[in-house]
Amino acid sequence: MMLKFLTRTIVLLLLAAIIFAGPPAYSSADYDNGVRLYKSGKYSEAVAYFDREVSSNPSDSNALYYAADCYLRLGESARAVILYNAIIEKFPQSVAARYARRALLSVSRSLS
Repeated sequence: MMLKFLTRTIVLLLLAAIIFAGPPAYSSADYDNGVRLYKSGKYSEAVAYFDREVSSNPSDSNALYYAADCYLRLGESARAVILYNAIIEKFPQSVAARYARRALLSVSRSLS
């Protein structure tokens, strides 16, 4: 009786974990190429990949953040600010939004 209860409980917990885990994380070639170029300091090349990734996958908050950061590093702070704000609006609880808030604070301090 107890073994049956434990087995049923474990199965239900595993099923709930699978259902609520969400879609698997993946990485596209555009995102991967963008990150590689970003880490090499090739921001103008990287941003093209991130922009393409965001166009094909609008829910990719990380690609949007990287694009914003590339624009900031390229001296296009107005464009970066627009993207940082978009991240905060679309993905308020994400890690990307937390970094975007910090970036906006840094940008506002540098403009003061």
